[in-house]
Formats: sequence, C-alpha cells, structure tokens
Amino acid sequence: MTHLYVVALIVGTFDVTFAVAYQALLVAMVNRKDYLAANSLLNGTRSLAEVVGLALGGTLGGLLTAPVALQLNAVSFVVSGSQLARIHPSSPHLTPPAHAASDLLK
Repeated sequence: MTHLYVVALIVGTFDVTFAVAYQALLVAMVNRKDYLAANSLLNGTRSLAEVVGLALGGTLGGLLTAPVALQLNAVSFVVSGSQLARIHPSSPHLTPPAHAASDLLK
C-alpha cells in the first residue's frame, strides 16, 4: 500500500506543477495580441484530449488488455515529455507601466 501512496504523491505533484506551468509557458511563447486565440486552442485541445483519451483508453484496455494499454500510455508520456523538452521559449520582455507606483503616491 505504501507504493500506491508514493506513486499518488509523485503523480499529484507533477500534475499540479504541469497545470501551473503550461499556462505560464503560453505567455512566454505567444505574442500578447495572440493570447486569446492561443488560450482558446490550448484549452480546446486539452478538453478534447480528456474526452478522447478516456474513450481511447477504455477501448485499448478492452482490446489489448490493461497491461498493454498501460505500457502504450507510458510510451505516450515519454514521447510527450521528449517533445516538451524541445521547447525553449524566450523570456518575455516586460515594459514598465506608464505610471510607476511612485506616481500614485503623489
């Protein structure tokens, strides 16, 4: 049972980290004027993957048996991780606002 808790902790930690990081990465990769379209595409594909992934997982589990389906899932995570590792976004160049905080105190 300890193994299950350890795996759940690791998966949960990576899940939270990824959920926060992918939105921040969007800001670093997309021009400000394209945020709305990029965010729509990102969330649309995420939703589609959740729906299709569950159906595909159930189908593969029924056709190939669960251990084979889990191995395919593990391979898909390795492929996904290797593709994510290839992303090298530039850091955004922030410009200071027109009014600085000191201007507000005057």
